[in-house]
Amino acid sequence: MASDFSSALTAWRELNLPSLQHDLTAQVNPIVEAQRHALLARKSLAERTREFRSIPEDPPTEKLGALKPLLKAYQSEIDALSKRSKNAENSLLQLHSTLESLPDPYPLLEVILDQTAALTELDSLKATNQRLQQDLQSVHLASEKTQNALTDRIRQLESSFDTRLADGITASQHELTAKYDERLRNAGHREDSLQQSLALAQDQIKELSSAAAAALQESSSSEEQEAQRKNDAAKLAQHDLITAELTRAQGRITTLERRNEELRAELESLRSGREHEDRLAELSSSLHEARTQSDSLREALSLQRARADTADDERKRKVEELGRKVDEAERVVGVMRKKLAGMADYEEVKRELSIIRSVEFAQYEDGDELDPPTTSGADSPNPDDAEETTKTLESMLVQKNKKLQDDLTSERVRHNELKATQAQLAAELEVAKGEVDRLKALNGRLEDDLLLLNVQGDGRGEGEKKMDEGKTQNGTAATSSSTADPSTDPFDILLNNPSTSTTTTSTPNPQQQQQQQQQQQQSSSSLLPIITSQRDRFRTRNAELEEELRTQFQTISSLRSEVKQLQTDNLGLYEKVRYLSSYNAGSGEGGGGEGSRYPPPYQSAGQSRETRIVVDRSVGRGSAGGAGGEERYRDRYEESMDPFASFRGREQSRAFAALNPLERLLHMVTRVVLGHRRMRIAFTVYALGLHVLVLLILFEFEFGGRGTRTRTPSIGITPADQVRPPG
Repeated sequence: MASDFSSALTAWRELNLPSLQHDLTAQVNPIVEAQRHALLARKSLAERTREFRSIPEDPPTEKLGALKPLLKAYQSEIDALSKRSKNAENSLLQLHSTLESLPDPYPLLEVILDQTAALTELDSLKATNQRLQQDLQSVHLASEKTQNALTDRIRQLESSFDTRLADGITASQHELTAKYDERLRNAGHREDSLQQSLALAQDQIKELSSAAAAALQESSSSEEQEAQRKNDAAKLAQHDLITAELTRAQGRITTLERRNEELRAELESLRSGREHEDRLAELSSSLHEARTQSDSLREALSLQRARADTADDERKRKVEELGRKVDEAERVVGVMRKKLAGMADYEEVKRELSIIRSVEFAQYEDGDELDPPTTSGADSPNPDDAEETTKTLESMLVQKNKKLQDDLTSERVRHNELKATQAQLAAELEVAKGEVDRLKALNGRLEDDLLLLNVQGDGRGEGEKKMDEGKTQNGTAATSSSTADPSTDPFDILLNNPSTSTTTTSTPNPQQQQQQQQQQQQSSSSLLPIITSQRDRFRTRNAELEEELRTQFQTISSLRSEVKQLQTDNLGLYEKVRYLSSYNAGSGEGGGGEGSRYPPPYQSAGQSRETRIVVDRSVGRGSAGGAGGEERYRDRYEESMDPFASFRGREQSRAFAALNPLERLLHMVTRVVLGHRRMRIAFTVYALGLHVLVLLILFEFEFGGRGTRTRTPSIGITPADQVRPPG
């Protein structure tokens, strides 16, 4: 369930429903505007058609002249309808492809509602759990109290059993003796009273019998006989009652006598001690039963404790599980609430989709009526209109089929062109691979030459190492950095990331195959889904071919960039080799090689000619395998130079050659002075000292001459005599 929720959440997040709604809204407004314009255009066409029909047939030129603009208007309207249909189809297909893979949110929302209901039940479960915990604690306390009370009770019973047993036996004997004596006494009194009552009743019976006989003899009239008879009947009934009471009294007397005998027997048995033994056995059995009940209560208490512990553990586990479920449900509810907030405009999207469908499949009648009829024959009140709509739909399907066939033909032509372009790109790729292999071999030779040069340069003396250390540090560091780090080597990059094959086998997506099969099964009785599935297959194949072509272009671009990188690396290696060859050249040659256009860098006078010979040999070996590679890289190196710098160098050389010897000497002195730090300092000190000396001389001349002029009048010499020449 969690995976379903996560997949659904991912799908709906990738859908980005607000942006889709915004896009659909942006598409619906132009569609509605186009509908309005189409309606106006249809009205205009209907008006122009009526006007054309109203033109008389007599002058055919006038009707032919009006026919051409009408045909143009119909053609423009047909083009507009085709464009609208194409845009609507593209929008619908795009929306279908977007909504196709989305899961149904209804079961997820139903699960969320169920979990929300479960959350509402969780509070009651928590309250029940708390109540059960309290009950369990109270049961624990009650069981402990009961156990303690039973233990104390058993201890008390065991301690006072003998005493209470003896006291009970004695009390029972006394009580039974007194009770039986009282019963015997009462029975005797009752027997005496009953005998007296019996005698009295017998006397009354005798008196009544004699009175009745006398009354019968003395009665003379019938009325008196009747009254006497009633009186006699009442007396007989009373006699019967007295007789019955006497019989019952005799039965009770007999029962009491029998009970008296039993009590006497019990008294005798108690006196003999047999009853004491029976009572002791009964008390022993009661004690045993109490102990058995205590043991059973202890076992029940331990069992109840075990059950309580098990129930507590089960409750804790259920609480933890419910907590996890609650957390998961809260997370899912939050996600679903966000999703519901994002899908709040579902009805609006549904309405817009229905608008798009109605816009796509809406048709208008060709007559004067401009109201759009329904597309279904069942909903139309007129069967003729339904048949006309069906015919129009069939004609639309035929036109759509023709258009799809034209598109299929154009796509086939384009596919053939793409195949030809792919073959051409494959050939270019093979050529690029050969060039890469050649450049790789040449780069390997250059690296071997550089390594050989470094090995031979390490065999020099300590003096030469110190002299060359400052000048060769940059070149050696650049060479080592270019050869030490294999991760920056373009050949290693090319080997680690080889180019893929020029042809890619495109396999259709299983999901697309399943979708196509479902569409074919559902559209067995319809022509439009068949055409739509064919169009989708063609578009899918076209997209695969475009993706394949794009992959080929990317591969070729990557190979070209790698080739350019290799050329740049080779040019850099050539620059390093040329720098080392010019650096290792002898100081007597006074510059670069004879064929060099640019002045070489400053060279050390202590370098031997053997280094240059080794470099020239290495360059010769590297260029021998490359068929004039040295000249090619020399040309590239010179082309990569700044043309303004070379022009500036040539102008400086020409201007320097045009100077006279004195100016050349002055220029050389200036370069020497400005080229060294110590020379600059010495020249600055010299200039400052010279200026100070001139200032001192002028100061001395100025103030020294004024003092001489002030002293001359004191010795009788006039200024005129001072300036007068001698003799």
